[in-house]
Amino acid sequence: MKFVAYYRVSEMHGLALNSLRNSVERHVTQEGGKLIREFVETVTDFGQVGEVFEAAVRQCRRDKAVLVLAESDPLSRQLGMLARLVQQHVSLSAAGHSDVNKVLEPLFTDARADGGSGATQSKAKKKSSCNAMRGNPDLECARTTSSEVRRKKADEFAVKYYDDVLQLRTHGHSFAAIAELFNAAGRQGPRGGAWHATSISNLMKRCQGDSQKRPTD
Repeated sequence: MKFVAYYRVSEMHGLALNSLRNSVERHVTQEGGKLIREFVETVTDFGQVGEVFEAAVRQCRRDKAVLVLAESDPLSRQLGMLARLVQQHVSLSAAGHSDVNKVLEPLFTDARADGGSGATQSKAKKKSSCNAMRGNPDLECARTTSSEVRRKKADEFAVKYYDDVLQLRTHGHSFAAIAELFNAAGRQGPRGGAWHATSISNLMKRCQGDSQKRPTD
């Protein structure tokens, strides 16, 4: 696996570049990867990135590399920035934050997989439409159990994403920010639509309302 390092150093606080490099090098070694390039940007506000960051992202896209941040960089916890990277199909890894990486990895995987899903979804909709025109001999039977089926599917859907939502909430992210990130990753929301703050809130309520719906070891 190839990595591109992006370091932000502060004009005001003078963060030691060597310390940032050490955290990244340890992470790359642990992942069995190779650091192919480094980018260093001097910033006055750690809530922003500049042209050097954009250059690092372009490098990652060109070399199909993972963008890796130093342990002290809060960028991996800024969901707006994560959404930008997901949309550009650039994976992100945070040195020294295994809990964050567990959440990030499936999001970027979903985004890459979603790239070829459009045609499949279109075919599925067309097939469904054709079946509806021909009629369904089991329609009456299906109607009698539709409520139970919908409830079961909703429970399974909630459990599928509960751990990711819980981890992001633990790091202080709002329902709206999580919804934005899920949409950027190409994750289909409830009923196949987009995610909203209420979607995330309802998902958590559904799982937390019944302990049996939570994933177990």
